[in-house]
Amino acid sequence: MKNFEDAIKSAKKKKPFNKFYIELTSGERLEVPHPETLITDTHGTWVLATSKNGVSIFDAECIAQIHFPPAGSKGRKSPVK
Repeated sequence: MKNFEDAIKSAKKKKPFNKFYIELTSGERLEVPHPETLITDTHGTWVLATSKNGVSIFDAECIAQIHFPPAGSKGRKSPVK
């Protein structure tokens, strides 16, 4: 799961920031609209807090894939493959 964690950390640091989506193994898809809405601890637990979806807490092992829409897309969700 280190690759997912590295990809997320890299995406959070990107300037300008582009929103992205995390799909969990349960099928739930979480939008990360701003880098400060997603935090992690040293044990691989992630917390995503947004006004749209509330708070989601998940373990790095629950990440199935990460989706990065094309830069500058206007909020249209691309399908998960």
